[in-house]
Amino acid sequence: LLNLGCYIRNKDAVIPMLGLQLNHLEFNFSYDITTSSLRQYNGGAGASEFSLIKKGFINGRAERQTLCPSL
Repeated sequence: LLNLGCYIRNKDAVIPMLGLQLNHLEFNFSYDITTSSLRQYNGGAGASEFSLIKKGFINGRAERQTLCPSL
């Protein structure tokens, strides 16, 4: 499953995101594009972010687990 999206941080940044979900693992890449006056401090370079998300229960700890909803 391929994920594509965009986050907006109010008056500060636009963050496009691309992700790939394989079984219970999700790999995401996003790039933070600063749109506020703070961009003068990062040279307009923005920031890259990679994330690895494991979905599901941890074995032996079911009493402390809650499934997150998927929209």
